[in-house]
Amino acid sequence: MSSAGSSLQARNTRTDSLEDLLMLRFGVRVDAPGEIMRDFQTARQVDRKALPLTYRYYLSDATFVAGLEGPEELLTALDGHLRSPEFPLYLGRRSCPPSRPVALGVSDM
Repeated sequence: MSSAGSSLQARNTRTDSLEDLLMLRFGVRVDAPGEIMRDFQTARQVDRKALPLTYRYYLSDATFVAGLEGPEELLTALDGHLRSPEFPLYLGRRSCPPSRPVALGVSDM
């Protein structure tokens, strides 16, 4: 395995270098633009005096396909991590998990 793939396999903290990801090219196709969803949120402060009110906006029922181009070892390692993530995947909020698998595989076009 190349250094790109092996360094990704060894990565396990948020402070590890992401330098090997700079080799990737990225593109996105919009299959369904979805609708904007507004979510009202409150947050409890430590002193419990005030509850800040905020609105967050999300896309509902949107479908995108993202493609990566780069070294095969790196793409295979990324595909494996998406198929067997260390933590649950979510899209924007933990209450918004993907409805389908997020990895479509690695191919040589």
